[in-house]
Amino acid sequence: MVAFRFDGHQHSSFEEARYTSICTPKNKFRRALDIGLDGFAVTDARMDVFYDSVLKSPKKHLPSGCELYALGKGCFVVENREGKKVFVFRGMEFHDNKGHLLVIGNEEKAIYKENTSLIERARYAHDIGGTLVIAHPFHSDFGGVSQEDFDMLCSSEETDCVEIFNPLSNVEFNERARKGSEKYGLPGLSQSDCHDTQVGRAHTTLDFKIDNLSNVRGELNDSLKSGRIIGHHQEYKPLLSMVWTFGAMRILTGEPRDVINNAIYFIKNKGKR
Repeated sequence: MVAFRFDGHQHSSFEEARYTSICTPKNKFRRALDIGLDGFAVTDARMDVFYDSVLKSPKKHLPSGCELYALGKGCFVVENREGKKVFVFRGMEFHDNKGHLLVIGNEEKAIYKENTSLIERARYAHDIGGTLVIAHPFHSDFGGVSQEDFDMLCSSEETDCVEIFNPLSNVEFNERARKGSEKYGLPGLSQSDCHDTQVGRAHTTLDFKIDNLSNVRGELNDSLKSGRIIGHHQEYKPLLSMVWTFGAMRILTGEPRDVINNAIYFIKNKGKR
């Protein structure tokens, strides 16, 4: 068994939101290899395209000196000249006003469908071979599920993990998520939810077994669902950095629609992190 540092919630330049344009595959791979992250899943909102796009055109998306090797369905590994590796998995964020859920480590490509209930989304995550994670619960400003829906999902057999630390959230919501995961006996994950280059700002260290490279995706799901967690790295995103990512970048890229709402959130949360 080895310690496997994993970040299962982040966004990329393939997402429809143009302010994520700096989250290119090259930037993600460089950052992950530099900090020694062992694996990550890209969970773009309503789309699962990062994995296929990189796999289809690796020379376009890899940093210089890196190679890509496919490891069965839903997983590939990127290796640099020094032999450092990072495993990359499929993922998607179910991103709507019902509440945000993540499917990560899925074998089949995730397809977003409108007018689907939370419990149907959770079942679908399993149907395509993935792990279902409740993302930033209770945080209504960021699309977190309500307390009622959290209890419903956690009481079902469809929820595998709860995101208990999100760097964009605050102490109150993260602590509620942690207590909720403990109440229902569900594994808690720390994840970056990065919309910039800071892959791994928060991550979870798993007790991981890599006996068969063709089944790394299966091992990821087993580790997550069984809660084989060694530790957490938790680092809040500075508020000024959040203003740049969610405010200035949206204005510069012609997407100012949520700037006012985000500004209100930053003011409300001043001093709470």
